[in-house]
Amino acid sequence: MDAVGTDADGNIALTEFKSSATAGFTRNQESGFPAIGANGGTVVGNNGGAAYPAGTVIPPTTVNVSRFYERFCPFLEKCGFKLKKSEDKLIRKHLDRSDVFQVLWRDSAGGWKIQPQVGVRHERVEEVFHETSGFEKKFQAGTSTVGTSIGVLQGGINSDVEFFIESVGQIDFAVDGMLKAFFDVALQYYDQWKDVASIDEALNDEPSKPVPHLRPGLPWFRSSTGAIVAKMQRRANYEEVVGEYREVMKNNNKGFYLSRFDALLHHLKDATLP
Repeated sequence: MDAVGTDADGNIALTEFKSSATAGFTRNQESGFPAIGANGGTVVGNNGGAAYPAGTVIPPTTVNVSRFYERFCPFLEKCGFKLKKSEDKLIRKHLDRSDVFQVLWRDSAGGWKIQPQVGVRHERVEEVFHETSGFEKKFQAGTSTVGTSIGVLQGGINSDVEFFIESVGQIDFAVDGMLKAFFDVALQYYDQWKDVASIDEALNDEPSKPVPHLRPGLPWFRSSTGAIVAKMQRRANYEEVVGEYREVMKNNNKGFYLSRFDALLHHLKDATLP
């Protein structure tokens, strides 16, 4: 169970959070929740915090199930997004790209921390990348061409924009915060990076400049995306750009990703690109 708290009348409230409308229960939950409703139980472990330490006896109490997406999704659906339940992503598809709004769920003592992230997937860029990426086929459709967290986009770090849910009463606050992140920040991001040309400019005008708002994480991702979009845009200084990225690959992680990057460059020589 995710949270122990009190309701407006001071009675104990037990809450299990489920991210989607269809997320099921574990075998222990299927048998345990009705038993708690009928007979009560005892807090074990530290998830009850200081207010409900291990050993606290709980009277017979119905476990409330709160489903975040049932409240959140209708607002994004009006903008053309559809929930992909298996990945906690809402996706809006265009002819040759997809806009992604992802909700990261992190288990935290007494509840959950949820963090909004955004991404834009350009289909042809990702198709070329996965020709040599080594990703298993089942994971290839889930990569974004550019993406980051709302926290980073607002000038900070990932955790600067996240919401802690430990009771049913905090669901509405979290939904409001996520919607503000979506309408104030995410929609602008999708519009800004809808064209490959804008990504090429941001990545390749200064290949050595960090771009946490576009390609955080492994330099391999940044270098690969940069090389692909530079080729697609037929950059006059393409060889210079990929040369800089190749030097990065030589030095990063002891050259672990260099062979994959070289395989990509070889593929790009003959690839048919728009």
